[in-house]
Amino acid sequence: MMKKVTLLCGLAIAGAGLSAQTLFFESFDNTVDQQSITVLDNWNWAASDGGVSNTSNRQFGRLSAAAGVGGDAGFAYVYQNAGSTFASVVWYDGASFAQNAVTGLSAFVGNSNATNQVRFLIQIDNSNWYVSTAAGQTSVGAAGNFSSGAVEFAVPFSTAGANWVALSFDGQLGAASTGFPILQGDISGSALSDPLPSGNITAVGAYLLNANNTSSRFDNFTVIPEPSVYAALIGLVTLAWVVFVRRRLVA
Repeated sequence: MMKKVTLLCGLAIAGAGLSAQTLFFESFDNTVDQQSITVLDNWNWAASDGGVSNTSNRQFGRLSAAAGVGGDAGFAYVYQNAGSTFASVVWYDGASFAQNAVTGLSAFVGNSNATNQVRFLIQIDNSNWYVSTAAGQTSVGAAGNFSSGAVEFAVPFSTAGANWVALSFDGQLGAASTGFPILQGDISGSALSDPLPSGNITAVGAYLLNANNTSSRFDNFTVIPEPSVYAALIGLVTLAWVVFVRRRLVA
Protein backbone atom coordinates (compact mmCIF):
# COMPACT_ATOMS: atom_id res chain seq x y z
CA MET A 1 0.00 0.00 0.00
CA MET A 2 1.19 3.49 -0.81
CA LYS A 3 0.26 6.53 1.20
CA LYS A 4 0.61 10.24 0.56
CA VAL A 5 0.24 12.61 3.49
CA THR A 6 1.42 16.19 3.79
CA LEU A 7 1.04 17.99 7.11
CA LEU A 8 2.24 21.52 7.83
CA CYS A 9 1.84 22.68 11.41
CA GLY A 10 3.78 25.75 12.49
CA LEU A 11 7.33 24.91 11.39
CA ALA A 12 6.84 21.14 11.47
CA ILE A 13 6.62 19.44 8.08
CA ALA A 14 5.86 15.71 7.92
CA GLY A 15 4.96 13.13 5.29
CA ALA A 16 5.70 13.11 1.60
CA GLY A 17 7.19 16.62 1.50
CA LEU A 18 6.21 20.29 1.30
CA SER A 19 2.90 20.94 -0.44
CA ALA A 20 2.71 24.67 -1.04
CA GLN A 21 -1.06 25.04 -0.83
CA THR A 22 -2.13 22.77 2.03
CA LEU A 23 -1.98 22.52 5.78
CA PHE A 24 -2.97 18.88 5.45
CA PHE A 25 -3.51 16.52 2.52
CA GLU A 26 -4.46 12.83 2.34
CA SER A 27 -4.93 11.00 -0.96
CA PHE A 28 -5.78 7.57 0.55
CA ASP A 29 -3.60 5.76 -2.00
CA ASN A 30 -4.24 2.06 -1.55
CA THR A 31 -3.82 -0.94 -3.84
CA VAL A 32 -5.37 -3.55 -1.51
CA ASP A 33 -9.17 -3.56 -1.47
CA GLN A 34 -11.27 -3.25 1.70
CA GLN A 35 -8.53 -2.36 4.14
CA SER A 36 -9.53 -0.56 7.32
CA ILE A 37 -8.62 3.12 7.26
CA THR A 38 -6.67 2.46 10.46
CA VAL A 39 -3.77 1.14 8.33
CA LEU A 40 -3.04 4.84 7.74
CA ASP A 41 -1.14 6.50 10.57
CA ASN A 42 -3.41 8.48 12.91
CA TRP A 43 -6.59 7.67 10.94
CA ASN A 44 -9.57 6.19 12.82
CA TRP A 45 -13.22 5.26 12.30
CA ALA A 46 -16.43 4.84 14.28
CA ALA A 47 -19.98 3.83 13.33
CA SER A 48 -23.28 5.53 14.11
CA ASP A 49 -24.69 2.46 15.86
CA GLY A 50 -21.51 1.98 17.94
CA GLY A 51 -20.02 -1.24 19.29
CA VAL A 52 -19.63 -2.96 15.92
CA SER A 53 -16.89 -4.55 13.82
CA ASN A 54 -15.49 -3.13 10.60
CA THR A 55 -16.05 -6.31 8.55
CA SER A 56 -16.31 -6.92 4.82
CA ASN A 57 -20.12 -6.63 4.80
CA ARG A 58 -20.24 -3.71 7.28
CA GLN A 59 -17.52 -1.39 6.11
CA PHE A 60 -17.43 1.70 8.27
CA GLY A 61 -14.04 3.19 7.46
CA ARG A 62 -12.47 1.40 4.52
CA LEU A 63 -10.00 2.03 1.72
CA SER A 64 -10.79 0.99 -1.84
CA ALA A 65 -8.41 -0.31 -4.49
CA ALA A 66 -10.49 1.27 -7.27
CA ALA A 67 -8.99 4.32 -8.99
CA GLY A 68 -9.37 7.55 -7.06
CA VAL A 69 -8.99 11.13 -8.21
CA GLY A 70 -6.03 11.44 -10.58
CA GLY A 71 -6.12 7.73 -11.36
CA ASP A 72 -4.23 6.58 -8.26
CA ALA A 73 -5.74 3.55 -6.57
CA GLY A 74 -7.61 4.27 -3.39
CA PHE A 75 -10.25 6.39 -1.69
CA ALA A 76 -12.10 6.20 1.63
CA TYR A 77 -15.68 5.01 1.93
CA VAL A 78 -18.43 3.73 4.23
CA TYR A 79 -20.89 0.95 3.36
CA GLN A 80 -23.42 -1.01 5.41
CA ASN A 81 -25.33 -4.02 4.12
CA ALA A 82 -28.10 -3.85 6.71
CA GLY A 83 -31.04 -2.29 4.93
CA SER A 84 -31.03 1.04 6.72
CA THR A 85 -29.63 4.55 6.50
CA PHE A 86 -26.27 4.57 8.20
CA ALA A 87 -23.29 6.82 8.96
CA SER A 88 -19.62 6.57 9.80
CA VAL A 89 -16.96 9.04 10.83
CA VAL A 90 -13.33 8.81 9.76
CA TRP A 91 -10.77 11.20 11.15
CA TYR A 92 -7.10 12.09 11.42
CA ASP A 93 -6.10 12.90 14.99
CA GLY A 94 -2.49 13.98 14.43
CA ALA A 95 -3.46 17.57 13.60
CA SER A 96 -3.06 20.83 15.47
CA PHE A 97 -4.14 23.93 13.58
CA ALA A 98 -5.11 27.34 14.90
CA GLN A 99 -8.59 28.08 13.59
CA ASN A 100 -7.41 31.35 12.04
CA ALA A 101 -4.75 29.42 10.08
CA VAL A 102 -7.42 27.57 8.08
CA THR A 103 -9.23 29.10 5.15
CA GLY A 104 -11.07 26.10 3.71
CA LEU A 105 -11.73 22.36 3.56
CA SER A 106 -12.11 20.29 0.41
CA ALA A 107 -12.50 16.71 -0.81
CA PHE A 108 -13.70 14.88 -3.90
CA VAL A 109 -16.95 12.97 -3.43
CA GLY A 110 -18.73 10.46 -5.64
CA ASN A 111 -21.31 8.23 -4.00
CA SER A 112 -23.27 5.23 -5.26
CA ASN A 113 -26.59 6.86 -4.36
CA ALA A 114 -27.76 10.42 -4.97
CA THR A 115 -29.11 10.71 -1.41
CA ASN A 116 -25.75 9.92 0.21
CA GLN A 117 -23.82 12.78 1.79
CA VAL A 118 -20.28 13.63 2.85
CA ARG A 119 -19.70 16.37 5.44
CA PHE A 120 -16.56 17.72 7.04
CA LEU A 121 -15.73 16.78 10.63
CA ILE A 122 -13.50 18.66 13.09
CA GLN A 123 -12.60 18.39 16.76
CA ILE A 124 -11.52 21.35 18.91
CA ASP A 125 -8.94 21.03 21.69
CA ASN A 126 -9.28 17.23 21.86
CA SER A 127 -12.81 17.69 23.16
CA ASN A 128 -15.99 18.55 21.26
CA TRP A 129 -16.78 17.44 17.69
CA TYR A 130 -18.51 19.42 14.95
CA VAL A 131 -19.96 18.53 11.53
CA SER A 132 -20.38 21.00 8.66
CA THR A 133 -23.94 21.93 7.75
CA ALA A 134 -22.82 21.88 4.10
CA ALA A 135 -22.69 18.45 2.45
CA GLY A 136 -21.09 17.06 -0.70
CA GLN A 137 -23.59 15.01 -2.65
CA THR A 138 -23.17 13.45 -6.09
CA SER A 139 -23.91 10.03 -7.56
CA VAL A 140 -21.37 8.24 -9.78
CA GLY A 141 -22.75 4.73 -9.34
CA ALA A 142 -20.10 2.01 -9.27
CA ALA A 143 -16.73 2.54 -7.61
CA GLY A 144 -15.07 2.18 -10.99
CA ASN A 145 -16.69 5.47 -12.05
CA PHE A 146 -15.20 7.42 -9.15
CA SER A 147 -11.97 8.61 -10.80
CA SER A 148 -13.82 10.26 -13.69
CA GLY A 149 -17.13 11.14 -12.00
CA ALA A 150 -16.18 12.44 -8.56
CA VAL A 151 -16.64 16.17 -8.00
CA GLU A 152 -14.88 18.55 -5.65
CA PHE A 153 -16.75 19.49 -2.49
CA ALA A 154 -15.18 22.58 -0.93
CA VAL A 155 -16.29 24.97 1.78
CA PRO A 156 -14.64 28.12 3.12
CA PHE A 157 -13.69 27.63 6.75
CA SER A 158 -15.67 29.90 9.05
CA THR A 159 -16.22 29.84 12.81
CA ALA A 160 -19.80 31.10 12.32
CA GLY A 161 -22.26 28.87 14.16
CA ALA A 162 -24.50 28.63 11.10
CA ASN A 163 -21.84 26.49 9.42
CA TRP A 164 -21.56 23.81 12.12
CA VAL A 165 -23.61 21.28 14.07
CA ALA A 166 -22.36 19.80 17.34
CA LEU A 167 -21.92 16.03 17.10
CA SER A 168 -22.59 14.01 20.23
CA PHE A 169 -19.66 11.62 19.84
CA ASP A 170 -17.38 10.08 22.48
CA GLY A 171 -14.35 10.06 20.18
CA GLN A 172 -13.69 6.36 20.80
CA LEU A 173 -12.38 4.16 18.01
CA GLY A 174 -14.34 1.42 16.26
CA ALA A 175 -16.18 -1.03 18.47
CA ALA A 176 -15.20 0.95 21.58
CA SER A 177 -17.48 3.80 20.51
CA THR A 178 -21.07 4.14 21.69
CA GLY A 179 -22.01 5.73 18.38
CA PHE A 180 -23.57 9.06 17.42
CA PRO A 181 -26.70 10.53 15.79
CA ILE A 182 -27.45 10.12 12.09
CA LEU A 183 -27.42 13.52 10.36
CA GLN A 184 -29.09 13.68 6.97
CA GLY A 185 -30.76 16.10 4.62
CA ASP A 186 -30.82 19.78 5.58
CA ILE A 187 -29.34 19.98 9.10
CA SER A 188 -29.09 23.79 9.20
CA GLY A 189 -31.93 23.87 11.73
CA SER A 190 -29.59 22.24 14.24
CA ALA A 191 -26.72 24.64 13.63
CA LEU A 192 -24.91 26.26 16.54
CA SER A 193 -26.42 29.46 17.89
CA ASP A 194 -22.94 30.74 18.82
CA PRO A 195 -19.64 30.59 16.91
CA LEU A 196 -17.28 27.65 17.30
CA PRO A 197 -15.51 27.72 20.67
CA SER A 198 -11.94 28.97 20.72
CA GLY A 199 -9.08 26.49 20.60
CA ASN A 200 -7.00 24.54 18.12
CA ILE A 201 -8.43 22.09 15.61
CA THR A 202 -7.01 18.78 16.83
CA ALA A 203 -8.73 16.34 14.45
CA VAL A 204 -10.07 16.62 10.89
CA GLY A 205 -12.02 14.20 8.75
CA ALA A 206 -15.40 13.35 7.32
CA TYR A 207 -18.91 12.34 8.34
CA LEU A 208 -20.24 9.92 5.69
CA LEU A 209 -23.93 9.09 5.35
CA ASN A 210 -25.24 6.30 3.15
CA ALA A 211 -28.69 5.02 2.24
CA ASN A 212 -29.68 1.36 2.12
CA ASN A 213 -26.89 -0.92 0.90
CA THR A 214 -24.96 1.86 -0.87
CA SER A 215 -21.67 3.59 -0.20
CA SER A 216 -20.46 7.14 0.43
CA ARG A 217 -16.97 7.90 -0.83
CA PHE A 218 -14.39 10.67 -0.64
CA ASP A 219 -10.81 11.31 -1.72
CA ASN A 220 -8.02 13.93 -1.70
CA PHE A 221 -9.01 15.41 1.65
CA THR A 222 -7.39 18.84 2.04
CA VAL A 223 -7.12 21.51 4.74
CA ILE A 224 -6.34 24.82 3.02
CA PRO A 225 -4.25 27.45 4.84
CA GLU A 226 -4.98 31.11 5.38
CA PRO A 227 -2.92 33.03 2.78
CA SER A 228 -0.65 34.78 5.30
CA VAL A 229 0.25 31.41 6.83
CA TYR A 230 1.08 30.06 3.39
CA ALA A 231 3.23 33.13 2.62
CA ALA A 232 5.09 32.78 5.93
CA LEU A 233 5.79 29.09 5.31
CA ILE A 234 7.10 29.78 1.81
CA GLY A 235 9.27 32.56 3.21
CA LEU A 236 10.78 30.22 5.79
CA VAL A 237 11.47 27.54 3.21
CA THR A 238 13.06 30.11 0.89
CA LEU A 239 15.24 31.45 3.70
CA ALA A 240 16.36 27.94 4.64
CA TRP A 241 17.29 27.28 1.01
CA VAL A 242 19.32 30.51 0.77
CA VAL A 243 21.22 29.62 3.96
CA PHE A 244 21.89 26.13 2.62
CA VAL A 245 23.20 27.44 -0.73
CA ARG A 246 25.45 30.01 0.95
CA ARG A 247 26.94 27.37 3.21
CA ARG A 248 27.63 25.15 0.22
CA LEU A 249 29.38 28.07 -1.56
CA VAL A 250 31.49 28.87 1.49
CA ALA A 251 32.45 25.20 1.86
